[in-house]
Amino acid sequence: MYNPNQNTDCTCDARGRHTCKCADDPKVTCSGVNSGVRYDENCNKSCVPQPASCSSANDPHYRTFDGTSYDFHGLCTYQAASCDDFKVFMKNKNLGSTPTYTDRVMLEFKGHTFAIHSYGFSVHVDHVRVNVPYKKRFSNGDTVTIENSGQLVMTLKSKDRSPDSVKITARHMGKWINVVITLHGSCAAFTEGLCGRWNGDRSDDLVGNAPNVHGEKYKVYDSSCPAPPPPYDPCHDIGPLRKQQALETCMKLTEAPFAACNSVVPVGDASSGFINTCMTEICQCRTDKTCACPEFDSYAEECIDNGVDLTHWRDHVDFCPYTCPGQQVYRVDGPVPAPTCLDRTPTLTGTARGCFCTEGEYLQEGVCVGAAQCRCLHEGVFYEPGERLTDEGECQECGCEETGLLSCRPIQCPALDCAEEELMSYKEDKCCPYCQAHWVEVVRDQIFFISHIPNIEYS
Repeated sequence: MYNPNQNTDCTCDARGRHTCKCADDPKVTCSGVNSGVRYDENCNKSCVPQPASCSSANDPHYRTFDGTSYDFHGLCTYQAASCDDFKVFMKNKNLGSTPTYTDRVMLEFKGHTFAIHSYGFSVHVDHVRVNVPYKKRFSNGDTVTIENSGQLVMTLKSKDRSPDSVKITARHMGKWINVVITLHGSCAAFTEGLCGRWNGDRSDDLVGNAPNVHGEKYKVYDSSCPAPPPPYDPCHDIGPLRKQQALETCMKLTEAPFAACNSVVPVGDASSGFINTCMTEICQCRTDKTCACPEFDSYAEECIDNGVDLTHWRDHVDFCPYTCPGQQVYRVDGPVPAPTCLDRTPTLTGTARGCFCTEGEYLQEGVCVGAAQCRCLHEGVFYEPGERLTDEGECQECGCEETGLLSCRPIQCPALDCAEEELMSYKEDKCCPYCQAHWVEVVRDQIFFISHIPNIEYS
């Protein structure tokens, strides 16, 4: 290892390729409101705001980074949030009634689309279904991972942001997903979309201060989709008696165990807040009490995030059981990340509520299996014993073993003999260098380099 400057630690591999990462600067301490860390292209450390979250829940109720709550029932694909190098989108769908629900969430990064779908609670990369756990590593060190730890979690880790550029959590609600998008503080200056502008000012969260105007502003992809319907309150159509029954059910949010959180996370009332959105859900279901359960869970989740333990709330609400598929069991303290065939003893970072395999089993293709049934998996694709693959992001050649694990070794790149007018160069998704011609172009008597000498990469 060597240090070309005080901000950078570098290593040189056997191919003469330098890999560098930004060194921590102990003179810059990030804490409090600005506890996030960002490194610029010269590895100068700066402090940025703490990460913030935006959510889409149930029919759907949106909550922006700055805390504005609103409903929007458009049926298209919408930009939800963005940063300087990636964008997040959400696609809504209709379940046969006026409200819409979140059907999928998508991350666009470096020309790839990573998506979580409600149907089958499945994962797609560039419109092809893949298996989880999924990991895509780019040669500069950026990674996109998608894991199932009771819920699907998609994480983008970038070389210049700590700890994550964006984390997208999707909770399966049967026919739809509830989504939470958590952005790195450096994105506050860039983000636009359904999640608002994230500048601490709620008054400018919605374009025109109107949900439909705001949603149409960020509509993408679906040129033929209909205009969003006008604001709709299903409680107006079911009569005063049923509306009162809906209110009584939702008032459980003011009783134990939820009452312990009411002073931390306000529940609102019949006209606004969690009680209002809960009533909307029940009225839409013609006063079926179980339709309140997703909203109870959304409230519990926000309470947990604010330090109030409501992980066992379902034990106190008899009409909100949780049914897991197959052999999975519901846990309020399931491991994050969950053990998988790829990583059977992961370093735990926390716990989560959701469906998990029992100890000693691993989720594979939606089924809990023992270690003897594990199959080799790379970037969402299964391989059989004896098959080989090339991992460009990790610069490895791997073979699938009978144990279901990959055995890898470094790629041996061929020697290059570039012509005098060529430069040795690297592509971001490729491990080995190549000879690049036409690396300079003359335009109006000025020289513009269309490829620098990229044998130094920061990670």
